[in-house]
Amino acid sequence: MAAPGPTDLRFVADTLAKPPFNKKFSVIALHDDLAYPDLIALLNEVIAHIDSDTPNSIHAIDIRNELPEVTSQRMADFLVLSLGFDPAPVPDVAQKIISGTDRPFILYILSFLLRDINENKRRAYRGRFCRDPPIPMEFSADPAIADLLQQLRNRQEEFSELLSQAEHMHEESQQTNDLKREIQQMEEEKQLVQGKLQRHQRDAKDYPNSAKWLQAARELRQEQLREKQLQDRARDLKVQLTATQNRLTTMRQRLNDAKDMAKVDPQRLLARLEQDRKTNEFLCTEKLPKDLQAVQASVDTLQRILNEPQWSTSEIVKLEAEVESLCEELKDLTERRVMKHNTQDKLSLFRQQATVISNKKNAAAEQLRQLMLAVDDAKRELAEKQSKAPSSIPRGDEFKQYVAELRVKSNQYKAKRQDLHWQTTENGVLERTRELLAAKKQTLERSLQALEQRQGVSGFRNTKATLESVSEKKSNVDAAKAETMHDMTSLVQQLMQAIAEKKATLAPAIQELKSLRAQAGETEATYARRKREFDAVVLGLETEIAQLESDLRQLQAESGADESRWHYVTHMVAQADAHMDTVLQEMKAYIGGDEVLDAVQRTRGFKTYRDLYNRKILEAEAAGRQLRERQKQVKNAFDGNLRQLHGYSTLLQLLQVQVDINKRRIADRGNAAKLGVQPAADYEEIVNSNEQRLVIS
Repeated sequence: MAAPGPTDLRFVADTLAKPPFNKKFSVIALHDDLAYPDLIALLNEVIAHIDSDTPNSIHAIDIRNELPEVTSQRMADFLVLSLGFDPAPVPDVAQKIISGTDRPFILYILSFLLRDINENKRRAYRGRFCRDPPIPMEFSADPAIADLLQQLRNRQEEFSELLSQAEHMHEESQQTNDLKREIQQMEEEKQLVQGKLQRHQRDAKDYPNSAKWLQAARELRQEQLREKQLQDRARDLKVQLTATQNRLTTMRQRLNDAKDMAKVDPQRLLARLEQDRKTNEFLCTEKLPKDLQAVQASVDTLQRILNEPQWSTSEIVKLEAEVESLCEELKDLTERRVMKHNTQDKLSLFRQQATVISNKKNAAAEQLRQLMLAVDDAKRELAEKQSKAPSSIPRGDEFKQYVAELRVKSNQYKAKRQDLHWQTTENGVLERTRELLAAKKQTLERSLQALEQRQGVSGFRNTKATLESVSEKKSNVDAAKAETMHDMTSLVQQLMQAIAEKKATLAPAIQELKSLRAQAGETEATYARRKREFDAVVLGLETEIAQLESDLRQLQAESGADESRWHYVTHMVAQADAHMDTVLQEMKAYIGGDEVLDAVQRTRGFKTYRDLYNRKILEAEAAGRQLRERQKQVKNAFDGNLRQLHGYSTLLQLLQVQVDINKRRIADRGNAAKLGVQPAADYEEIVNSNEQRLVIS
């Protein structure tokens, strides 16, 4: 059986290459080259890292010093009980680990562990205290033990709540630190701004007439703000005017369309209305609700993101990696589903065609909507061009007059161009003169500044020029404000007059539009009534079809059960027939007289099965008696044989001691001969010792 889910080997290899693992494995090495024991050791190392917060973790060991059964059971308990690993397709995780053949399952476990190491660490820490103790079934019904279990579960729930509160407080502390840092930065910026403000205030106090200048600056700022408000209001009025003109253009176009439709054949008009109704129905019932749902889903997602606490860059990177992994997994699942449908589902071709047609339909609807918007824009632009264009094209004498006027304008253009050339030349001369005068002005200003310094009135001219400039600006602002108010008043009057004229002009069209709307309302009511009838019929048919399908499934289940029962009964009847044939043959063998049966008996070597089984029983009893006799003989000879074995072992030890003594004496005799010493008299005993015999009784 394959792993219960797709495994991103690239993600596993990249995660193992980072600290704290620092193991360089390629995707091919993980999938093919790495030996299964090494893969189990790698899995144990990852589990030990996740359980590193536990003191004296049972996973921080060398699996070579542990039995494979113990290793697999330890890993399975940690995965299922502590981390909540869901082995739904493979219930026996320990058996899958110890099998040594299911590499994809081990890689899937690695992917599960490395997907979110921090979350798995929290689960392991929580699971260490929140797992139920193993209690045998015969003790679980004891009231005292049940009471203790309930108390344990209550304490575990309290522990889970406290742990969640601690994690939440830790997250809030991080957010509090961020807020403190931002507040500190804002305080620093506030101090900088206050310092600049105090410095500017000190500089302004030293300047003469600073209060008047500050008051003038304050009034100027207020006037600028008021001017900006007036500009915004004028802009809003222009927008309203543009919207009103667009609405007027739309009404004119609708009026023209209504007039054109009044001239069309009623059948064609009804066909066109039916086509428009179907198009609008598709847009309202299928296209626009889907777009609205997509926008609403996007809004809900953004709202959920805004309600969540601010994430760090590392968390965002981790989520992006998880999104990429999920996209790859979704792509893999889609490909598998397509392959499965292509091989097993006979309706896959029709589903694909329906999907293609639906996509084409949606694309056509979107294209239709874009074209309708483009048509509206084109009609609006055409109306604007027609309103600006002349009422008729000049012909004949008018065209000749137009050519003569154009010739006069061309001559005027040439004269103006010569005049412009002369003015450009004159402008160059004046520019040079201005530069000379500016240089002379600077010289005079320096002389005046020196004179002011000598007289003790430095800055008098600048102050006077500034006052004159401010006064001039204020007068200009007042004039502009008055002109703006006058323009706004006239603009509002023109707008009101234009709106009144347009209302008077559009009154007949509006009345006609109301009648058309009434007709459209009646048509929509008729359509809604018929659609309700159609929906009711469809609902009844669907209910009837569902009931028929349910009855069909029930009958198919009953038919399958009856067929299984029939096969079982047929098999039992066949077995009974075979037993009956055996019984009949046995009876014929007892009666005798059947030559064919006698030939079969001679071939198989026995007459009846009873004789065969009796003979085998007698043979087994005879063999049992022989084995019991043999056992009795062995028991009787056991003590004597044991004493003889002990004697032979003692003799062997004595002979070995004698050999060692003789070797040592011969070695001593040889050393004495080399030194020229007379050998001892016991050498003769050593030589003659070979003639002695040892008798053991």
